[in-house]
Amino acid sequence: MGFSDQTTSSLNSSAPFPDDGRRARRPSSAGHVLLVIIAFLAGIIVTFVGLFGYILF
Repeated sequence: MGFSDQTTSSLNSSAPFPDDGRRARRPSSAGHVLLVIIAFLAGIIVTFVGLFGYILF
């Protein structure tokens, strides 16, 4: 636990927003939102392809 506490404190001290420790390396969350949207659309596409493949074949 000592190592994780040390890492968290160092990340919070260097972060532009101290409350957001997980995204300390990326101050701009636009890339994260874009990745979430791409992953969501990819999941929908894979689901539809799987359903159509199951129905047709």
